[in-house]
Amino acid sequence: MECGEIFEMSELPIAEQAAGLLQDMQLLDAEIEQQLALLNTRSKPSFWQRVLPPAQQIVEQPLRDLGLGYWSNTLYFEPAALDDPAE
Repeated sequence: MECGEIFEMSELPIAEQAAGLLQDMQLLDAEIEQQLALLNTRSKPSFWQRVLPPAQQIVEQPLRDLGLGYWSNTLYFEPAALDDPAE
C-alpha cells in the first residue's frame, strides 16, 4: 500500500503522519545497522540445532526483527470507486 492509503486509515492528520514517516526514514540506516550487528553476534548453532531443523518461527525471527514478514496478502483498504468512463 502507498503511504496515502495507509494515512487514510488513521484518524491522525495526514501532515502529522507524514512528519512521523520522514522522521522514521531518517533513523532507518541506524536501525538497519543495529539489527545487522545483532544478527552477527548470535552464537554458533549447537550440534542439535544443526541436526534438527529449526521451527519456522525461529527462522523468521531475524526477518521480523528487521520489520519484514508482517505483510499479508489480504487487502483491508478498499479505495473509493471511480466512475467508469465507459458508462
